[in-house]
Amino acid sequence: MFYRVLRSLFFLTILLAPIAARADDTQSAKPAAPRDLTTLRAEFPKLDATREAAKPHSKERAAAAQQAAQTASDIGWLLFEKGESAEAANWFARAAALRTESYEQARAYWQE
Repeated sequence: MFYRVLRSLFFLTILLAPIAARADDTQSAKPAAPRDLTTLRAEFPKLDATREAAKPHSKERAAAAQQAAQTASDIGWLLFEKGESAEAANWFARAAALRTESYEQARAYWQE
């Protein structure tokens, strides 16, 4: 009898441990600070210049293009939320082009 209770508690502990660990992870994760439109617009030319300066067909260029694409997408969403859909569409198009470049640069790097 005692053995069955002990075994049940052991298995219950094994089953609940991942749930408790996941709860701790979600509580300790801090959300990223929101970035405003002016900060993103000032940051984008720097990221784009970093992308242009990176060696073609390199991991660095692919990563820089991905960062620039994410920033362009963030700008597009902020503009869309403000109701400036035409300008937002331009930023989304720029983000799509940068994501394509990131993919192509990464593929070229891994093929070399």
